[in-house]
Amino acid sequence: MRTSNEQAGQLILNLCDCGSLHVSYGLVTIHLTREAFLMLAEQVAQAAGVLKGAALDPELQARPPSSACH
Repeated sequence: MRTSNEQAGQLILNLCDCGSLHVSYGLVTIHLTREAFLMLAEQVAQAAGVLKGAALDPELQARPPSSACH
């Protein structure tokens, strides 16, 4: 494994010679292809945009928890 660690806070990205990426955040590590990582990164960026918009909209802040919460 090529240890090109890119650290940003708790995030560590290891680029492997086999073409896989090992993404660690705290105690969690996921193993992805480069394509899967890029798709995940786009989805996380979209979710961050929604979250930022929700912080500005008082109606979106006062929702009861969904079944995905807790």
